Amino acid sequence: MSAATGCPPTEWSASPLTQVSIDLASGHLRALFPTAADRFVAGPLFLVPTPAEITVKFERDGSGAVSVLRWQEATGPARRASRIAYRREDVRFTNGGVTPAGTLTLPLSAGPHPAVILVHGSGARPRDLGT
Repeated sequence: MSAATGCPPTEWSASPLTQVSIDLASGHLRALFPTAADRFVAGPLFLVPTPAEITVKFERDGSGAVSVLRWQEATGPARRASRIAYRREDVRFTNGGVTPAGTLTLPLSAGPHPAVILVHGSGARPRDLGT
């Protein structure tokens, strides 16, 4: 059992990696390792969970849906982000003989909003990587 994470190391390697943290300002890409149902830690490198440098906790509302993310780095103040309402729309356009498709995710609140384009590869994958 790791004192830093509360999880045996065998659980980290046996669990499929599904959560990652990307810090666009620093360029850090880190795996999030579960320590409880709604709590994760990240270590100093991508697949290195200890020593824990980041703790992430999801909080749920009365219906059980995740409503808040709490982010705490080893140094610095805790950060909190509330879930926002959004809509998703499948889109496609034709460019020559190619018709790329994607999913447009938009906040329900009035804009303007910043845009992010995620392009993935490595074979056939669903757009919603969580499924």
